[in-house]
Amino acid sequence: MRRKTRGYISVNVSPRHFLSADFADRLLRLIDQAGADPHKLRIEITEGALLDDTARALRMLRTLRSNGVLAQLDDFGTGFSALSYLHRFPLECLKIDQSFVAGLVGDTRPESMAVVRAIQALAGSLGIHTIGEGIESEAQRVLLRELGCQMGQGFLFGRPMAQLMPLAPSRL
Repeated sequence: MRRKTRGYISVNVSPRHFLSADFADRLLRLIDQAGADPHKLRIEITEGALLDDTARALRMLRTLRSNGVLAQLDDFGTGFSALSYLHRFPLECLKIDQSFVAGLVGDTRPESMAVVRAIQALAGSLGIHTIGEGIESEAQRVLLRELGCQMGQGFLFGRPMAQLMPLAPSRL
């Protein structure tokens, strides 16, 4: 029996890479060659990548999901937002764009709150969760939590590293 542990690696995938014919097969092969657990990987894709070729995107996401790799829809609400297609895709999560999170404490608070509520309701009805992006203040974190968002990322929780660090000794 596989032991359940928390955490995963999330990787942004460009629409160009995602829409290549062999993306799913190549990714699964790389995971296997690395001896990695596919259940610990999430790919982040944009709405544009889904809508460019919906049939191919659907096949790829189903193949990846059946092998343990889950998909998250990044920057949700800023792209095409084709709600008529959204329910068809096997997505694990909608990532609430940082522009809406930033607006929670600014002049656009009422509008941003309405958008976040709508995203939460949509995600809940589809049985998927949300992640708030770009959380920079405690006030944003509290408001997102009150609106039902359980997960978040942003400077409030940690800053990006200033430089890349080698994982193993290198011969540069």
